[in-house]
Amino acid sequence: MSKRTTLHVVPQSEGWAVRKEGSSRAVSTHHTQREAIDAAREVARSKHGELIIHGRDGRIAERDSYNSDPLPPKSARKVLFHKSLDENTRRAVQEAVDMVVRKSERGTSQHVVPHGKGWAVRSEGNAKSSSVHNTQSDAIAAAKELLRKRDGQLLIHGRHGQIRKISTNGPKSQLGKY
Repeated sequence: MSKRTTLHVVPQSEGWAVRKEGSSRAVSTHHTQREAIDAAREVARSKHGELIIHGRDGRIAERDSYNSDPLPPKSARKVLFHKSLDENTRRAVQEAVDMVVRKSERGTSQHVVPHGKGWAVRSEGNAKSSSVHNTQSDAIAAAKELLRKRDGQLLIHGRHGQIRKISTNGPKSQLGKY
């Protein structure tokens, strides 16, 4: 099995560098962070690797993965029981599994967050943006579209990251106008 390529976009004295993980030598150097990200993303995609973007302070700001691992199955897996388990225990375990599957099938929250000079839509708990937009209203429309067919919340963040509005989408609610 080959080792996955991991690239870091890091600040340097004059501009930005793309470095392969474990190497102090730059793969490429760029005047702007955007140029470095674009170059690193192209390589990460072609190598099915990972891209780690650092901020000016050196801390990790964003992380993207372009691996080709298959997605987990959408349908619930059949629970296999050991023959020593009695029927009540089997039923309790199956109910617990079914509850977890139902919970995971429910919608997820979508966050509209600042992203560079624009706005991004991110799913709850996901560092990777599902889409990036020039205006906050375009990002809100995209997030609403993602939530149209499932339960979940729309959380709209302000320019400095604070949550300024929350809307719930579900069977009895409609996402209102902003």
